Amino acid sequence: MRVEELEAELERVRVDLVDAGEVLRQRAIGLEQYLEALAEEEQPAEMAVGGVAEEAGQVHAA
Repeated sequence: MRVEELEAELERVRVDLVDAGEVLRQRAIGLEQYLEALAEEEQPAEMAVGGVAEEAGQVHAA
C-alpha cells in the first residue's frame, strides 16, 4: 500500500513539474515580447529626437 501511495505522489509531483515548466516558458516568452515592445517604442523616440536636433542645427560632430 505504501508503494502505491508513493507512486501516486510521484505522479502528482511530475504533473506539477510539467505545469511549472509550462508557466515558466510562457513567462519567458511574455518577457521577451515585452522587452521587444519596449525596444520598438524607444527606437523611434530616439530617432525623432535626433531628427529634431539635426533640424535645429544642434547636433555637434564628434
